[in-house]
Amino acid sequence: MKLHIKVKPGSKVDFVSKDAENNWVVKIKAPPVDGKANIYLVQFLANVLELPQSHIQLLKGETNVYKTLEISAAESDVLAKLSNF
Repeated sequence: MKLHIKVKPGSKVDFVSKDAENNWVVKIKAPPVDGKANIYLVQFLANVLELPQSHIQLLKGETNVYKTLEISAAESDVLAKLSNF
């Protein structure tokens, strides 16, 4: 499934939520330096979704706060785990 998210790096805590327009927002502690935030994002989502990191691939948005990820899992499972975080 493809997941479109907005990432806020440099946050005090790691957190997944939805904004006023019902879009996914992921706050992560990692700084937006040298791709560290992207690596941390994949690790964090793999932990939240209980998937291996290899099942999450960044498709678009490497240097943008808006990102598109390809996740090798059922859409219903992914959305349920994100909602329960």
